[in-house]
Amino acid sequence: MILGIGLAMTAGVLLFGTRIVNYRLGSQLGSAGGSFANHWIGAVLGGLLLLVLQVPFLASPEPIAWYAWMGGPIGAAFVIICNLTMGSVSVMISTTLIFIGQVSMSILLDLTLTGHAISPKQLLGAAMIFLGILYNQKAQQLKERSA
Repeated sequence: MILGIGLAMTAGVLLFGTRIVNYRLGSQLGSAGGSFANHWIGAVLGGLLLLVLQVPFLASPEPIAWYAWMGGPIGAAFVIICNLTMGSVSVMISTTLIFIGQVSMSILLDLTLTGHAISPKQLLGAAMIFLGILYNQKAQQLKERSA
């Protein structure tokens, strides 16, 4: 379990580290161009990794559902959206908004796909994060108006 927690935290750090890098690339190549370059380089490096590690590709004995292939397009859309928004909101605000989106989607997926119950404490925690962002945005707007 500790390894899983550590890996998940590392993934979170990498996710938001890549947002800055992708934003810089997108500012030079445009949002869609930056996303394309990001995914093209990732595909090449991923392919090389498969070759080096001798991992069979498409070796599943089971048919692969159509929606399992949607990770690439969803990832590309994520990069484009992040590239478009990074210049207009702070990293902290965009990170928190992305987190709210992830929490909202995880609640929806838990309810519809896994059947896991969502506790009132979890819903309250999600609502508190959302309200904190709204409060922060309002405070920032008031600060900018008074300056």
